[in-house]
Amino acid sequence: MGVARNSFTFPSGPLFNVEGMSIVIPIVAAVGSAAVFGLSTSLEHREAGQAPPGSIALVWHLIRQPLWLLGLAASVVALGLYALAIGTGSLGLVQPILISGIVFTLPIRAAMEHSLPSRQQLGSAAVTTAGLAMFLLIVSPTSATNAPQGHAALLFITAGVPVAVVLARRGLRDSGHRSGVLLGCAAGIVLGLMAGALKMTVVGIDDPIALLGDWPLWAFIALAGWGTLLNQHAYREAPLAVSMPIVNILGPLIGIAFAALVFGEIPHHKPLQIVFELLGLGAIAYGLRGLAETEIIPLTETEGAFESVGAR
Repeated sequence: MGVARNSFTFPSGPLFNVEGMSIVIPIVAAVGSAAVFGLSTSLEHREAGQAPPGSIALVWHLIRQPLWLLGLAASVVALGLYALAIGTGSLGLVQPILISGIVFTLPIRAAMEHSLPSRQQLGSAAVTTAGLAMFLLIVSPTSATNAPQGHAALLFITAGVPVAVVLARRGLRDSGHRSGVLLGCAAGIVLGLMAGALKMTVVGIDDPIALLGDWPLWAFIALAGWGTLLNQHAYREAPLAVSMPIVNILGPLIGIAFAALVFGEIPHHKPLQIVFELLGLGAIAYGLRGLAETEIIPLTETEGAFESVGAR
């Protein structure tokens, strides 16, 4: 296959010099991507929650909603920032930053609902952010140590797709929170695999013609479309707080595993470092659980206040 390079260089010179800006560019691009994905997710969830059941009916409903189309456009922008991030930095560094998408979603969704997040949600967001900061400071995955292993990547994706299919089928047969959890797991797996396929595509972008004949580009397109559809189903079945934390944890973990196996991007793994990495992940999980327990519901103007109640 044509993706044999293990680094990505933009043709515009020093601004995108990977050696000199190995941390700044991918982190800034990843945070920007998470923020825009937060906006996209909020808009898409708002419209998907009112859609009828069934994939065809769901898609037909969504493509006629201006806000959903705006959310889709935002997701394209976020994907561009994401490609920049993983093209200039390690996948293991960039993927965890995407977890912050749920933190950005909190104020965006509150503004859309003309409400305010509760103290519990703000505290949970702070815990999530602190855990993410700790994890990123400690994990510091190495840059790719070898050319991407195409056979390993294909095997990884081939193993992950059937798991996602089983979860998606069960989720579509179920309803409510359970359906949202199952579909969120399926979407997380698919989007994690998509991240790996995108990384494989980006590192081979120096030869666009040859790239069209390589499987990673088409795998990325297929996985991106499938992951987006699974997300819309999850949004329709349950509140955003049910599926988004699952997607935001599972997707990055799949991406980190892909990066370690395919690109040799190994996180720091000395015993003390592992302890702090686990503490960071624990804080992230605890914070996301707190965010998942509540859904912002606006009060009427006559009540003159705001409240947060349990997720539907």
